[in-house]
Amino acid sequence: MVIRVGVVGCGWFGRAHCRTYKTLSGVELAAVADRNKQKALEAARDYSCRAYSSLEEMLKREKLDAVSIAVTPQMLTRVAIEAAREGVGILLEKPLATSLSEYEELYKVVKKAGCMLMPGFIELFNPAYRALKNAIRCEIGELYLLSSKRIGWNPKREVKWEVGVIHDLAIHDIYLFRDICGEPSKISCRAGYILNSKFEDIAVITMEFPSGVLGIIETNWLTPTGERTLRATGSKGSAEVDFLAQSLDIKFRERTVKPHIRREEPLRVELQAFVDGIRRGEADLNEEDGLSVWKILQQAIDAARERL
Repeated sequence: MVIRVGVVGCGWFGRAHCRTYKTLSGVELAAVADRNKQKALEAARDYSCRAYSSLEEMLKREKLDAVSIAVTPQMLTRVAIEAAREGVGILLEKPLATSLSEYEELYKVVKKAGCMLMPGFIELFNPAYRALKNAIRCEIGELYLLSSKRIGWNPKREVKWEVGVIHDLAIHDIYLFRDICGEPSKISCRAGYILNSKFEDIAVITMEFPSGVLGIIETNWLTPTGERTLRATGSKGSAEVDFLAQSLDIKFRERTVKPHIRREEPLRVELQAFVDGIRRGEADLNEEDGLSVWKILQQAIDAARERL
């Protein structure tokens, strides 16, 4: 069965979806859509598919099984609702929405339509993260602490992203911490508004879990060089993953173990999982996961703004 897909949004990450779909067996990239028709035409030329200026036009003319939606955050929910009403499967890029209420509107439409929605939680598909989870399970003993650092110079306002760093970067570690520890029982957040007063550039989020595990997320858009790391500390040792290098260090008192990790492109693994989910009618991640993550995200955002 060939899965026919379309991509909505022809910016750099939408184009990455196009490139990746072209490498998957049993998948046809049928079309792309972008409000900027020139961008759509360029992507269609580069990836040998048809171009449209809207999702509506694309769905009218193409028989699609699924779409990837990689538009600016303020457009994500609007476009996804349109796709859901047509009953196609959806891979929705983060941050999924710009508020919990916005996501809840999409959630209701997805439930009513009965379509598949998979959140674009890409780091779950990073091979180094899978190795970290194994180390937590088998190597470092009782888990005490998760601490992450996701920083770099990358102000999204330059590409008209009307959100802050919590939406853009911290969401990754929120869904990772939830994947490891479940739902948090307490969330707090301090944020800084350095480059403007509307969207935070710095955030430190703390999360407490019913198991007693403490989580700390540090994120900002101001550090000149990028870092994407997560450390798990346990009773026997610690394990630190570097998401960019796809490496893992497992540290004990007298030695450090560096397991071999076969490099894979997380986006390719994620889109393969999405396509597999379309085939069987059920994704590994769904709208429920998106809702749970957004409830945590909204609490962090609200806690940050309470201190303004």
